Amino acid sequence: MLKAIKEQILDRYNLTCDQLLILELLFFKEYIECENYIPKLAQNYEIIMQNLFRRDFIKLYDENIVGMKHVRNLCVSLKGENVMKALREFKWEEKGEEFYISIETYFNEFWDTFPSSDRWNKYNATRALKSDKNGCNKKYTKLILEEGYKHEDIMKALQFQIQLFKKNSTILENKMKFFQNSSTWLQQKTFLEYLELMKVEQIENEPKDLIL
Repeated sequence: MLKAIKEQILDRYNLTCDQLLILELLFFKEYIECENYIPKLAQNYEIIMQNLFRRDFIKLYDENIVGMKHVRNLCVSLKGENVMKALREFKWEEKGEEFYISIETYFNEFWDTFPSSDRWNKYNATRALKSDKNGCNKKYTKLILEEGYKHEDIMKALQFQIQLFKKNSTILENKMKFFQNSSTWLQQKTFLEYLELMKVEQIENEPKDLIL
């Protein structure tokens, strides 16, 4: 579905894959990644950037600085933001009806589910677990749109980890105190570890065939 969505965006705005990637990197202010990507475009870089600038997808912070190689002086215009908005919307058809869901809906579900603190049962909170909401939103969007991870898998892993930590807490120790904050959890892709644990637990709990 993700591939189909990007193809729709490329066709609607008459953009190339390289141009869309540049817009994404500038939109999220991933300047280092953008600078690392420039050599891969070689001589096409100036052509791609001038095309985006001429068609009003990007603009300059400081118009006194000439040239497109100063990526930190580039930003996404309102038109470019509309491309990102379209990219953050999912559309699919089911039984002849059209359905829409946005990345914001996905992120909000994640954010509402993520523990606010390490407070659990009789233990009081000692630290906040939710941190840098805007940064987490960008990380989450990147995981879904650029890296192809599924929202459903991330949510399953998060819910499993929360249940596991609470289950393993004792009267002497609160395991929730070892829970990573939201920013670190997304940055390190901790959900992958707990997806694997879920698979192991599922295998262990499968009924064994009786040997007659």
